[in-house]
Amino acid sequence: VSPYIAGFDALVLGVQLDAGPLFGLKAVRLVPEFAIGLSGDASVLFAVGGEYRFRTLKMSEAGTRIQPHVRVSLGLLAAGGDTSSEFGFNVAYGVTLARPTATGPRLFVEHQGIGFFDHNRLAAGLRWQF
Repeated sequence: VSPYIAGFDALVLGVQLDAGPLFGLKAVRLVPEFAIGLSGDASVLFAVGGEYRFRTLKMSEAGTRIQPHVRVSLGLLAAGGDTSSEFGFNVAYGVTLARPTATGPRLFVEHQGIGFFDHNRLAAGLRWQF
């Protein structure tokens, strides 16, 4: 479960869910996503896609590690006001700060290209593993 806050041109609150391996591959995860845009024209995003999680990279001797990821999803961005609703591909890439212990939340940051980069968001949030 990964709640996040995002923005560039609007404040967005969202959540992603790791629904498990996709195609039986541990590094490829099924990730549904839901987000609500709160500022400007209100919007709602529903998407589902595949996320590839690269190997964890050790960044320091103190144990700081990052895990890069990339996600491609298909979704619907329903917006109000002068903005029309869009159905299309979304692309995201980012990193998760991996903790030396497996418990507790982990910070992640990602760039989201909604509608294949028609709308851009910088998201930051927490990932919990159960």
